[in-house]
Amino acid sequence: MTIDWTNIFKDIGCNVRQVNLFTKTVIPTDIVAESVKKVAQFTDGDERLAILSEMLVQDRANIDAVQKMADSVVDVVKSYITMKVGPVDFGSTYATLEEFLAEMEAKMTADSQTVDANAVSATTPVAGSGNYGTCTCGTVTPNQMAKTQNFRLECYQEAVGEETGALFHVYASKDGLLEASAEAGVEYDTGNAPGGVKFTIDAPYVQEFNDQADQCADWFLYDWVSGVVTSPPEKGVNTAADGKVYVSLTKISDTVYVKLYKDAARTELVGQGSYPNYQGTVSIDITPEEPSGLGGSVTVTWSVDDTDIYVIPAYPYRIGDIFTFSTTSDDAGTFQSFFRDYLRRAMPSDASGNETIEDAWAE
Repeated sequence: MTIDWTNIFKDIGCNVRQVNLFTKTVIPTDIVAESVKKVAQFTDGDERLAILSEMLVQDRANIDAVQKMADSVVDVVKSYITMKVGPVDFGSTYATLEEFLAEMEAKMTADSQTVDANAVSATTPVAGSGNYGTCTCGTVTPNQMAKTQNFRLECYQEAVGEETGALFHVYASKDGLLEASAEAGVEYDTGNAPGGVKFTIDAPYVQEFNDQADQCADWFLYDWVSGVVTSPPEKGVNTAADGKVYVSLTKISDTVYVKLYKDAARTELVGQGSYPNYQGTVSIDITPEEPSGLGGSVTVTWSVDDTDIYVIPAYPYRIGDIFTFSTTSDDAGTFQSFFRDYLRRAMPSDASGNETIEDAWAE
């Protein structure tokens, strides 16, 4: 069956144009702007303010009425897709709007049909200043479901052994709490659903800095303070307040020494280890310097003494740890923005000028 995409989108476009007339022209330009003028005019006396209050209540009612008109037009589009496009144009036997939209997306892809894409972008995620976990959230990749909005990822469940990483709620300022949780170490992808983002919150790992000669690897640090080995150590107890552990790597005669310190000046020794008759690459066990309880191991390939290395153990995420970022969309795609905002699904798209479905049909 050949699908007449031109007429389908021309029909939908008539309604998109009307919705945008209500929501992007009538409300912001006419009513809201008029409300601003009223506020500037009615400024003196209780009686005048009472009059202003009544007028603003009416403005709010007018805005609600216009929004209801826009919603009724959206309902027409939903009905058109479920009652005509699906059964008649697709010959489909599906029952719900979501099923028809999924089929519509698939058939558009098969027929190489595209709408004008929105230009979307995302900022680099920022860790909360009070986070206990010290790793990062990777690059955010937005898709055509992305809007201009802010995101907050908040840890609500700590990791369970090695089976389940810490879990984060994903809040979006416009789309609200997204349905799926983000698990540390597992890619999170909203796909063709509200939010429109893909990212991975790093699982905790040991981070090493200033090892210019790459002499240390495979760090493992544990805490023996409580009499039980736990990994990693407790931040600020046998480490610096910010969780750093400062390292000194030296070779005296034929013995390699690794010493760990609580302070940058390297005066508060918390653990040390050595390897006599050193050659090649070796694993050095680090014994706690009592009463610190900080021990572990590290693989060393010594080539030169280095006393400015420091490591940050793999501190786990705790409840309340957060990451924030934002996404933006230029909303240049008229059809795409409508499907995203009102039908909660994006359609196949291409850069402006390369699309097959003309936005002009909805403008």
